[in-house]
Amino acid sequence: MKIEKLTKKQEKELEAFYKECLEIGRSCEPINHEIAEGIISGFYKRLDMKAPKFVYFPSPHAILKSDSSIDLNMYFGGQQWIHWKALYKFAERIGVEFSKEDSQLLDEWFNESKHLHWWFPFTDVCYISERPIRLTVNEAGALHNEKFKAIEYADGWGMYYLNGIKVPEYLVVTPSEDLNIDFFLKEKNADVKAEFVRKFGVERMLDMGKKVDTYEKYKQKDYPYWHESQYELWDMAKLFEGLDYQPYVKMVNQTTGIWHVEAVSPSCRNLKDAIKERFGGKEMKIIAIK
Repeated sequence: MKIEKLTKKQEKELEAFYKECLEIGRSCEPINHEIAEGIISGFYKRLDMKAPKFVYFPSPHAILKSDSSIDLNMYFGGQQWIHWKALYKFAERIGVEFSKEDSQLLDEWFNESKHLHWWFPFTDVCYISERPIRLTVNEAGALHNEKFKAIEYADGWGMYYLNGIKVPEYLVVTPSEDLNIDFFLKEKNADVKAEFVRKFGVERMLDMGKKVDTYEKYKQKDYPYWHESQYELWDMAKLFEGLDYQPYVKMVNQTTGIWHVEAVSPSCRNLKDAIKERFGGKEMKIIAIK
């Protein structure tokens, strides 16, 4: 059966199913050990193996830390791998036919995502990680928390995220007024730098510099993209001891709305030079902006 377009009813079913799968993927509900062990034992049985001994850990990190021979090629992701199971499961729901055996196996894997987090199967033992105790996202659904770890486990292990970008602890726990510009200058990752600018405040940052060139000097009909991105060139030499001139380009990302401040070489004395450099020495020609 080939389905080329969803009906209105199927579109609504997809929205509901998408929400259901998101809830599974983000669940912090404690794992029911009895159900989890039954699911895993079923997979072992499929391989003609007896059920293993089950050992629980508070986090995936705790599992890896417990045995140096374990690596990340040896696990199943449970709820975090719901995506591929959801694809086939929804296809089945709207009429795609699978063999009886494949349908049953799909049910087992979908059930695995509903009831498990990370697990590491071996011949005689299976290590199982409990779910996180916190998992927070922003309005776009990206991992995000402005005060704590965006994902955290009972043993304290976890990671800090801002708007889907993994960032150092310092950038989350430090109040914006106490952030040190040295962090921005030393950081190499452009996405992390962008989150610093967002929290520190782009205007506060540029107060330390001097505007060299701006999109406002150029006709919008000739440079529409410059106006859309509000390109400006700033001299931030005051931040660098011993330098007479250190240009940075300020712009807004049209997709995310995030302000970026990125360094360019001292040879850039105007926006034309700076933007050309950012595009690998090529002249940027925008056909249309939608």
